Formats: sequence, structure tokens, C-alpha cells
Amino acid sequence: MEIGQNSVHYDPETKELRVVTCYNKLQYKTLWVQDPFLRSMRYLLYTKDPEATGLPALRGFWVYFWVLRLMVLVAALYLLSRGLYYFSIPSGWFSGALMTGVSLALFFWVVRLRALWMRSYNKMVHRTKVPKAFRFTWEAIDQGFADRPVFRQEVVLTPEGYTLNTPYPGLPSFQCRRGEYFIRVVQDEGDVYFLQFKDRKSAKAGYISPAGLHFARSSYTDADWSCLLGALRELTYL
Repeated sequence: MEIGQNSVHYDPETKELRVVTCYNKLQYKTLWVQDPFLRSMRYLLYTKDPEATGLPALRGFWVYFWVLRLMVLVAALYLLSRGLYYFSIPSGWFSGALMTGVSLALFFWVVRLRALWMRSYNKMVHRTKVPKAFRFTWEAIDQGFADRPVFRQEVVLTPEGYTLNTPYPGLPSFQCRRGEYFIRVVQDEGDVYFLQFKDRKSAKAGYISPAGLHFARSSYTDADWSCLLGALRELTYL
């Protein structure tokens, strides 16, 4: 879309930031769903933020992560011990080499688990076939864009939180109050991401990234982008 259709306006008196962004269907799927999803996964895999790792909604993720690492590490140690045992037997060099090689590969997998998961997430969201986790969201976006080639999104941010409209059927608008969600705002390669998480039991929408904001630098003029960053700092989001 032409960035001339997009606009950023900040009222310092009311402390209200209004961001209007137009998307076609491909842009919405890429900029509003895929990119924030990958950035959130990267944050979860590499963060050392104790508040994030201690969230009830994310505790299961971290338990699974460390249990998986422990199980693979135990298997690697077992195979290594068996490999060393077979090396002590004159006719067992082949079995020893095989088990030692597999154990070293598992050790490498444990060390590189975060990077390997991130690579798998990248492949998942960029492959031609829609991943199962995205199908519900993709179908909803297709329905939302069926009667309009362009979706005009309006995000209004204040010190208390923000609201935005969505193309999802049954979810015409979304409101987020600061304090109800765990929010981290990061600036990555010029773009600004609102990474937010809430207890799954209290989540109202099953869409991927229904509200986590993503402001892409390429979508706005230099003046609008400067206004956006300045307003986010004044509203203490950045």
C-alpha cells in the first residue's frame, strides 16, 4: 500500500496517539500476524526477563523446554557411556563410533535448541502450506477481506492502554488496558513490536496475534515515524 494513506497524529494535551495504517490481505498476514509471531517466539526463547519466565501463561512453555533438554541430555550421556564401553571391546569399534557420534549430535542439539526451534518457526510461517496453528486465523482474515481489498486499521494509544479495530469476524474491535496484560515494547531493526501475553484461560480470541501491535518502519513517512516514536516515549511505552 502507498504510505501516503497512513498517518500518525499525537495530541499532547489529551495524550492520545492515533495511528492509521492501510493493509491489503497479504500485508496484514505478513506484518500483523507472521512478523509479530516470530518476534514473540524469539523473545520467549532468548529472554532473561524473570517477569516473563514467571508468567503463569508461559510457565508450561518453560517447563516443557527444560524437561526436553534434560531428557535429551540424559539420552546423550547414556549413548556416550555405551559408546566408550564398546570402544573397550576389540570388535565393538563400529558400535562405539556410532553411539559416540549420535551422542555428540544430541549434545549439539541441546546446546542449539533455541536456534533450531527459531529456525523451525521461520520455516513454519513461510512455507506454502498454511500451518495448522494458523488456519483459524487465516480463514478469518480471508473472510474479513472478502468484501474489501483494503483494511483501514486505526490504533488509539493512551497512557492507560489502547484500542484498535480488526478484520476478524466477531471481533470488530479490541481493547487492551495496561496491567491486564504483560507487555514488552521492543524496537527491532527499525520496527516497533508490542509483545504481550495473557493467561490462556482468560483469552477471549483464538486468533494468532489479535492485538499485539506491530508498527513497521516502511509503512510510514519519516515525519510520521518520528512522531510515533516520540509519542510512544512520552506515553512510556518505549
